[in-house]
Amino acid sequence: MNESVMYHLYKFAQDKRFESVLNIGSTDRHKGKFVDPKNFFKTKKYVGVDKVEGEYTDIVMDAKKLEFPIEVFDCIICTETLEHIDNIFRAAHEIEKVLAKNGFLFISVPFHHAFHDYPGDYWRMTPTALDFLFKKLKRKELYLIGGI
Repeated sequence: MNESVMYHLYKFAQDKRFESVLNIGSTDRHKGKFVDPKNFFKTKKYVGVDKVEGEYTDIVMDAKKLEFPIEVFDCIICTETLEHIDNIFRAAHEIEKVLAKNGFLFISVPFHHAFHDYPGDYWRMTPTALDFLFKKLKRKELYLIGGI
């Protein structure tokens, strides 16, 4: 997670109170340069999931098959992860399924970024693409950080 995204996530987390937070793509692949976002949130339940084990991962689980009850998280964060998921349409469906009604979804994706094939690098998304990908969400606020 780059510093700009980390800053915006911190501000987002400080402005709101959540009962439960799900972090999709929680493993620190930058070996110590990453700050665990768990510390940003004042919440009773925080779960970090990733398809590989890692320092900040509580449960090894694929975003394409989130094994949680429907509408259980009132906040989901997914930073610099979607571009690494081959079937993002399935992952988006799973995210919408476990996000509570009127819940918050904080996503960051790169646009102008070098190829980084770990564990695959499949997508670059515009705001229009994110809007389409999460079309079932009724209320959306899209913010651009950096250069589009």
